[in-house]
Amino acid sequence: MMGFIQRLFGSKPSPSPSASVRNEPQTIEEVQAKTLLGFLIPQLQLLGFELEEVPTTGKYVSKRSRGYIYGLAAAILGATSQKINSGMVDDIMHTAFTLVWGRENAQRLFDMTLAECAARNGDTLAGSYRAEADVGEVFQEKPHAAVMGLWLLNNGLNNPEVIMPPIENPRPLPPSNSDPVETSIDDLASRLDEPKITLLCDCFGQIMMPQLEQLGIQPGGIEHSSLAGSAQACGYVQGLCAAIADASGFQPNDEYGVVLGIWAFDEMYGNIGQVLHRKTMKAIVDQDMSAIHGVLLAREDMSALSEKRPDYKASGFRQIASGSLFK
Repeated sequence: MMGFIQRLFGSKPSPSPSASVRNEPQTIEEVQAKTLLGFLIPQLQLLGFELEEVPTTGKYVSKRSRGYIYGLAAAILGATSQKINSGMVDDIMHTAFTLVWGRENAQRLFDMTLAECAARNGDTLAGSYRAEADVGEVFQEKPHAAVMGLWLLNNGLNNPEVIMPPIENPRPLPPSNSDPVETSIDDLASRLDEPKITLLCDCFGQIMMPQLEQLGIQPGGIEHSSLAGSAQACGYVQGLCAAIADASGFQPNDEYGVVLGIWAFDEMYGNIGQVLHRKTMKAIVDQDMSAIHGVLLAREDMSALSEKRPDYKASGFRQIASGSLFK
């Protein structure tokens, strides 16, 4: 990322991204760097901020704002690169978040946004989809096209839900070639209410432990090669964590969901917990149907428990791990 940032600050923003693409002597990295700056600097200037100095509180770091920056980086990469690898994705994503919120905050905010996209959060996707559309129109040289979504969301003149309505039926995401970045549970948990985290962990245990007892499985040592460590089972664990966090009403529930997810994978799978957590998040983003099936089973269980259906007992994980679901 440092090399990309150095290229960014060693270049002046291009007034016309599409013209930059046609400038053959430029490398793709230079085109992307100038395009990022060309899209971001005018918006930040109108908001009264310098690069890397946007506040990390309130509306300036909303789901739509972060989603817009996520979509902006993805759209620029897609519009300027024929072949995309994981290093390119990691580079431009982290650079975009750094340019807006600073180096100290970029990693955390990118992790949060990636988790929301994986959970198909309608507000985050609203920002991302709008950015992709804006960038696409600029590169297609449509009249009056402009990339101004971050300014529109944060200028105090607009209702974000009106200018970027939440996405109710999200389209599938294209496969991602990048591995989700490792998240520090200590860093996330330090900013949250510890009693609330404990409450969410207890809720997870109340739903999961009876299923493990029926399976005769001890938490902490589940093998990745077993059905209990399959993509469906891991999808169930992640889906249950997200559903519990959403049902709690705690804000920001996305951060609580991430912390709960990391904790749950550590508790369930021991030493391989965080590896499986990252793989599961990537599988969900990549629309892996096995992982998504597990997520849907978890949501069904949580929905039934929340509605207090008589005599209902959560059983999705038990069905997956016992093999009964496949018979």
